Amino acid sequence: VDTKGQSYTIEGYLRLWWTDGRLAFNVSECGRRSFVMQDATKIWTPDIYFENSVKVQLGAGQDGEMVRVNSDGSVLWSRQSRLELRCSMGFGRLPFDSQNCLLLAGIYSNTAEEVHVEWRDLGNALGKYPTQLTSNDWAVAGVVAANILDDSYVSSTFSYAKVCIKFDRLTNAAATSIVYAIIFVALSYVGFWISPAAAPGRIALSIICVLIVVNFNVSMRNALPAVSYQVWMLDFFFLSTCFNVFAFICYAIINFGMTTAAQIDAMATKKLLKDDGDGMLEWKELRAAQHQARLNTLAAAGYDIKSNSYKKSSIFGAFKPGLSKTLSKAKFEASVTSQALHKEEIAAEVTPDDVTYAKAILDGPKISSSSFDIW
Repeated sequence: VDTKGQSYTIEGYLRLWWTDGRLAFNVSECGRRSFVMQDATKIWTPDIYFENSVKVQLGAGQDGEMVRVNSDGSVLWSRQSRLELRCSMGFGRLPFDSQNCLLLAGIYSNTAEEVHVEWRDLGNALGKYPTQLTSNDWAVAGVVAANILDDSYVSSTFSYAKVCIKFDRLTNAAATSIVYAIIFVALSYVGFWISPAAAPGRIALSIICVLIVVNFNVSMRNALPAVSYQVWMLDFFFLSTCFNVFAFICYAIINFGMTTAAQIDAMATKKLLKDDGDGMLEWKELRAAQHQARLNTLAAAGYDIKSNSYKKSSIFGAFKPGLSKTLSKAKFEASVTSQALHKEEIAAEVTPDDVTYAKAILDGPKISSSSFDIW
């Protein structure tokens, strides 16, 4: 069964029986009751065809063909065959779905009045073994046969032999994918018990779970034809992906909240937070406090915003008295790394973050007072 192409393939032996009085012979004269021919090119044969066929391969001559003619004119024509037929399938209940596929055989050039087509054994139209056949994904659950006359054609009425084959999907492989998806959803949920401070671990866990479930969804979708209706298994994978993405968003929100709380605590320690009278801390108030902390850091380092230069008595100007107002990156790194960062009085007033900020200011281009306010 090909779910992507919505078709199924049958391999076996196509056996046709009919009686042609012109082929009857006298047993006593011939000395035998039947004879076998390698092909059927010299006698009349029914030109049987199959509705909804994609590809039909029938044995001919030495390649899997046998014709037996009996003394009463009865003929057996057996050919090795491989039939690929289209089947309209529905996957809404995947992976608990069943497919009913039709096999319809008829005579192309003869009407029902001339040749009547019917199953030799209506109870075992396809033999006794099809219900015992299984593949990796499907098993034959039942076969129902019927002989019909179709009068829907304008030209005449035609005779057909019909059989409906029911295929049940073996859910082992699909059930494994569902179990794995549930496991990775559970792992995303377990991530809520990981310490919020371990942000890299939580984010890595959530991303892995999202990617694996998305891979399940894509693999299943690629195995199916394009459909316009909902498929249970695809919906299940989609909801699992949504939960994992939700867990990832929660981790990001928690990490953002912890980072913001640390910034608020740092500004509160420096007593730089100012309330505008509404009794609530707003985002602009926090940003104003951080801006003031940067200004204080620069002032502690001896930077004069109005003149856009360092005072000669500052720590940066004292170590290199001949420097211009804007220090080059190489000279600044050499002087600050070797001397300024190890000064005890700076360590008492300026935090490592403030020194890093001042270093970034000096590494960049010359800053005017107006551009500094904006930055």
